[in-house]
Amino acid sequence: MSEQNLITQHPDYPFSDEFDSSRFQTWLDTFDPGPEIDSPEELLVDEFLRFVQRYAFLETVVQGEIRYELPLLEKSVLDQLSMDGGEWETQAGVLAAAQLELLGNPETPVLDLDDSLESNGIKVVRSIREFENPFGAFFFNGQVGPAFLIAGNQDTGIESYILAHLIGHLLADHDPYRNRICRWDKGFENLEIDARELRADLFARRVLLPEPQLRETLEHLTSAVEAGESEAGSIGPVLSALFGVSPKVLHARLIEMGMDALAGHLSTDGAAAMPGDLPELPNSGRMFADESFFLPDRYANLALACFHERVMERDALSKFLGLSETETESIIQWGQVARIPDSEFDF
Repeated sequence: MSEQNLITQHPDYPFSDEFDSSRFQTWLDTFDPGPEIDSPEELLVDEFLRFVQRYAFLETVVQGEIRYELPLLEKSVLDQLSMDGGEWETQAGVLAAAQLELLGNPETPVLDLDDSLESNGIKVVRSIREFENPFGAFFFNGQVGPAFLIAGNQDTGIESYILAHLIGHLLADHDPYRNRICRWDKGFENLEIDARELRADLFARRVLLPEPQLRETLEHLTSAVEAGESEAGSIGPVLSALFGVSPKVLHARLIEMGMDALAGHLSTDGAAAMPGDLPELPNSGRMFADESFFLPDRYANLALACFHERVMERDALSKFLGLSETETESIIQWGQVARIPDSEFDF
């Protein structure tokens, strides 16, 4: 039996010369018009759509179909939204409370958001490249399912906010879903004054910084300062690090909670310092890197499953992972990926 890349015989193999790439322009044309994006951003969105298609292709090969579950809320929650008469602030609060309840009201929600999405088959793709103005993209198509693009900057905690913002669109804007690019300026003010965008922003702040947990943590930190065990200047960085948010997001949330005086004493410049002995944020130990994106663990596992099942050889695996063949071999050895024996391989 000869070694061969059986996966290349699939009619939708995304690296073949025959692959019809015109679909990507069609998908780009479905995005709602919004704040104008520049060429690097537009190029990344195009690459994102191509990556998502490869992701969906691997799902089809391994699972036989695209599987995902949309986070449908209880009917009573949806009824509440309709009774609010389109008041986006109230809707954001209702959605955030429902999402937190689904997560089990965790102390640090940021640690649960990624897992909850991945377990439901929702694709989350993060850019390796950083952008001066952070942005995200929400894409839904029946051929690939729901997908998020997150493109942050050097401000620690911005990515978690973009993720939560996109979850807000997934929960609220489903009738019908609209593909959109969401952009913020350097001060992290949304560049589109639209009720859906503002609702998703407020939803993100309330999910990442739930008022009961935030007040309780703040009380502990204040007590430590009063006891001389900590410095007042550490409150902002510790809160930002514990909840995995940007200082700018924390500042805005405190003002929403009527804590203007405290917010005024916290710096919103630079990235939050990460004190020791705090929970590790999602994707802080990223191992795989495509040319443009950090590879989601699930994507890498799907590609490795194809290698295990012997429908993909090392050269094709390298293409899907965006790694050299030497790097790919290291990943295979690191993951201890065994291949099914010849006796069980009956293609």
